[in-house]
Amino acid sequence: AVTSRISGTKFEIINSPEIRALASPELDVIVTGTSTDVKGTIGISDALINLGEFRESVALSEDVVFKDRLVPEREQSRVTTAVQIEFGDRITIQGQGLSGKLTGTLDVYTNDSGELLGKGEVAIRDGRFSAYGQSLVIAEGKLIFLGNRLDNPELRVSAIQRIDDTITVGIKISGYASDPLVTLFSTPALGDDEILAYIVFGRP
Repeated sequence: AVTSRISGTKFEIINSPEIRALASPELDVIVTGTSTDVKGTIGISDALINLGEFRESVALSEDVVFKDRLVPEREQSRVTTAVQIEFGDRITIQGQGLSGKLTGTLDVYTNDSGELLGKGEVAIRDGRFSAYGQSLVIAEGKLIFLGNRLDNPELRVSAIQRIDDTITVGIKISGYASDPLVTLFSTPALGDDEILAYIVFGRP
């Protein structure tokens, strides 16, 4: 087996129109025959995520340090991953009406089919959600991974607008990213037409 280490401190690991990120990886890459195991942690200290049209390709920074030489790439190799991603305090997300900061820890690993799955919880803090021409405060924002594919977390998002001391209206997004369910809610309970009127006009 050949073991190599990828390490760095706050360098630009990704730079694309969709994602720019500074990360501090500590990864071991172990190559045995046609199998490659990637293990370790990636601490992301700063990032800007633009929820526009994501491309499939992203570029690693040339600042990545390879402490040992990897063996040449083999055909039909199998890659397994067990990496913990730790989000720092300056991870900003914006686009698609959403703005805020991400925090949390996510364990990323591959299943038998080679798909990347995640376990953990990523929270949205200091968030706002634009809908119907209004900016609503995100009271709860969570992306839940319970062995889900990374592109299909469970959504628990509630964005609210306080009309006065007695009435709060909002939008709730639940389900999964692949098939989200959007509903209106209020305290006290009101009809959807009334809730929509409060969100758009601030009155019924």
